[in-house]
Amino acid sequence: MRILTTYEMQDFIQFLTNLFIKEYNKRFSFGDIWIESSNILANGYCFYFALTVHKLVPETKIAVYPGMHHFISYHDEFFDYRGLLPVMQNQIQIFLGSTVSLDHIFIIEEKDLTQEIGIAETYGEFSATKDAIWNQIEPVLLVAGQEYLENCFGFSLAKKIPQN
Repeated sequence: MRILTTYEMQDFIQFLTNLFIKEYNKRFSFGDIWIESSNILANGYCFYFALTVHKLVPETKIAVYPGMHHFISYHDEFFDYRGLLPVMQNQIQIFLGSTVSLDHIFIIEEKDLTQEIGIAETYGEFSATKDAIWNQIEPVLLVAGQEYLENCFGFSLAKKIPQN
């Protein structure tokens, strides 16, 4: 797979975030009374989201600010459901208005992913309820995400520009 640029990764993540919100609201909101926004991803689904992105783009790694937030590391940049997370002077802005030292961020290697899932369960990031909800939405994200990536990588200027 070719490397996604920062902008392509941001667009892809925005696509998945918007699709998640649509699917979540379709299944779990109560009509016009309550419509969930992307904040639901910050309230306990960040690890699920990071795992799904990792399944679709295996070159990503899951990063964690322990006990607080899971997100994606991709070619020395960090992304969560909002897109690119700003890094300046060895500080990453994980939460709006506050930064964390990169020294406190850990990259989860593939071999340690099962252990990290166990740690996430301990912190309450995984639960039977969240699993049930995610298991309904993730298949849609995986299929649509794969189609999105295939369409993205199938794009060629040679196909768009008439050849003389």
